[in-house]
Amino acid sequence: MTPEAELWGAVVVVAIRDARSGDRNARAWLSLPSEDMVTVCHLAGFEPGWVRRLAVRLGCFDASPPVMPRAHRKADHGPRGRALLARLLALQGLMP
Repeated sequence: MTPEAELWGAVVVVAIRDARSGDRNARAWLSLPSEDMVTVCHLAGFEPGWVRRLAVRLGCFDASPPVMPRAHRKADHGPRGRALLARLLALQGLMP
């Protein structure tokens, strides 16, 4: 992963951390389909729908968020992207 992808991955992690602590803006950013969220996820190497599902699993929302419109979906960037996000989440104490 590039340093830029790691930086954008950290943005996603901060949003998840803030959403878990009750920040309404972070919850809205993660749960509502927006070009902003999609762009940040892609720059980080993450598929936006996968990030949303992870946020749900980590307790950021009570229910599943809206489905990502098909036009915004890109292929998952594989285990390296998922491993990076898992590592960043673990550093923030958000995942066991």
